[in-house]
Amino acid sequence: MCGYAVYSGGMKIRNQIKRTLLETEVIENIHKQLNVNKNINRTELADWLCDHYGFLDSRGTKQRSGCLKALRELEKVGHFTLPAPQTQPGNWHPRRLLEPVPVPVGVPENAGEISEPCLEMVETVDQIRIWNEMMIREHPRGAGPLVGCQLRYLVGSEYGWLGGFGFSSAALQLKDRDRWIGWDIETRRNHLLQ
Repeated sequence: MCGYAVYSGGMKIRNQIKRTLLETEVIENIHKQLNVNKNINRTELADWLCDHYGFLDSRGTKQRSGCLKALRELEKVGHFTLPAPQTQPGNWHPRRLLEPVPVPVGVPENAGEISEPCLEMVETVDQIRIWNEMMIREHPRGAGPLVGCQLRYLVGSEYGWLGGFGFSSAALQLKDRDRWIGWDIETRRNHLLQ
């Protein structure tokens, strides 16, 4: 039941999406979608683009968030006008369980005595609810939200769920970090495209 996965290249995928969406023919197709389907929302447009242009990760999952980000960036520079967002930023409500995650029973005091612990990548709605509930109840900063490309894991065992952790993208632009590294805007951009 426990599986392992390796993350690869979220930034590269996002840059490929933006490059594709900048093509004249693609911008024309976006205009057609917006004109023909007056009730389309941003997410539906992003899903259509993912299906139509093959914006999928290595597991075949639509790259919706990368596509949405690229669409917002292209809207800012005047390529088209997107439908109004359906939700406003700051209204994030994590999916939760109706009750706490059961406390693991019989866990040895020494972590080395735990037989066959496993990492389970969070992929299903049920796993998301478990992860969120554990973070909200146990982590001092709660369940997030995590930003950008992200991975979440649950730590399981024969005793029950022992914990969870997540990874998310670093900030694309961070003035003090970039100055310390010695990056100017152009250097950072070149490194991100590699």
